[in-house]
Amino acid sequence: MENNNNFFNNISVNKYEIHDLIMDLVYKFNFDKSLFPQNSTIIFVTFCMGIILFNNPAATHIAQKLVWVSHDSLTILLPLVSINNNNIIILFIQCIQSQTAKLGYLIIDDVIIRKPFGKNIFPTTSVYDHTNNRYVWGMHIVVLLWSNGWFKVPVCFRIWIPKQKCEDYHTKLELAINMITFAHKFGLQVEYVTFDTWYSSKALLTLLKKCNYHYVCMLKNNRKVTYKNSFNLNVKTVSMLFNKRQYRFYTAAGFYIKAIIVDLYGIGTVRLALVKNGYGAAVKNTRFIITDMLDAPAQDIVKKYLCRWDIEVFFRDIKQFLNFEKVQVRSLKKLEGYFSLVFISFIFVKILQLKNNLNTIGETISLLQEFVQVKVNNVLYIINLASKDCKSKQVNDVTNPIATTIWDKLSA
Repeated sequence: MENNNNFFNNISVNKYEIHDLIMDLVYKFNFDKSLFPQNSTIIFVTFCMGIILFNNPAATHIAQKLVWVSHDSLTILLPLVSINNNNIIILFIQCIQSQTAKLGYLIIDDVIIRKPFGKNIFPTTSVYDHTNNRYVWGMHIVVLLWSNGWFKVPVCFRIWIPKQKCEDYHTKLELAINMITFAHKFGLQVEYVTFDTWYSSKALLTLLKKCNYHYVCMLKNNRKVTYKNSFNLNVKTVSMLFNKRQYRFYTAAGFYIKAIIVDLYGIGTVRLALVKNGYGAAVKNTRFIITDMLDAPAQDIVKKYLCRWDIEVFFRDIKQFLNFEKVQVRSLKKLEGYFSLVFISFIFVKILQLKNNLNTIGETISLLQEFVQVKVNNVLYIINLASKDCKSKQVNDVTNPIATTIWDKLSA
């Protein structure tokens, strides 16, 4: 009888004990040794749990639900956590690269966080939302994302601060240059870097060449090139030199493409892919993609650029499922800490998604919200209580909807 009582005494049942899973990941990848103070590990894991489990990521709400930490300990942690200027994430990526055949690629893009009632948040200002074609009150964040097609890792990010709120102003392009320099400094190797027209400047392309990073990016239709000794032609004019029969339809890509060699002013020789959506598409429906990989087949250039869509999916996931837009802190350091926690939480959820063979981030969040952890003699068992029709956490106000066609992706 006494043995039976001891057995039952060694059984514990908990609802919110995903911290053991996250704690294991923290120790496995040595996040506790460089990303934050080691004595704050439990607080860090608790904050990640709050971001994953709850619709309200405020420190007060997390402290009320997960009672082993206080509100003050959570807020004190925020300015101490940052993935910026820390190579632990790059070491994590290199660990993935060592286990796979692909180096992966980098994507540069920025995202808007709308904060209509956040007038007192330091970096907020009136920003143009291209998704809704109007100005909104919010902030811009420039993100450098690594992906190999099935796993995404945010390498670093920079919060854009408007001129009137800082003494040392940096454009979003300069922030992107700073992040590429950071990735190269710590030896991150990739197949190529991709980005849209907003970042395809001479300064960034020159830096990528210096860092031995290949690039695949889109140009605006007024960029000047030299083609067959014809100087200062914009790419729009170059596309008009070819009739529609000179374009070739590539079934795998789904576009009519004509690839030529041109000289881009200040950069050198590049391969230009003229991409049309349809046999009789007008010039205004033509996209211009360049790469320094001069031997790349035309359809491969387009496929590589379309991989840029991974970052749009990433933005959607962190907004819908990880409370990215629900930040409730004001200072720059705490904002950087909160966004770092969201990005790291995304990595944890992505690992758990792959381990559990789930299809989406949403399904993984639903699993984590609904399981019960049972420990018997310190052996961990997970029981999932979620029904098949159980809905995952949703955020009602979602920006950047995913487009339904590849052409939308190419035009984004």
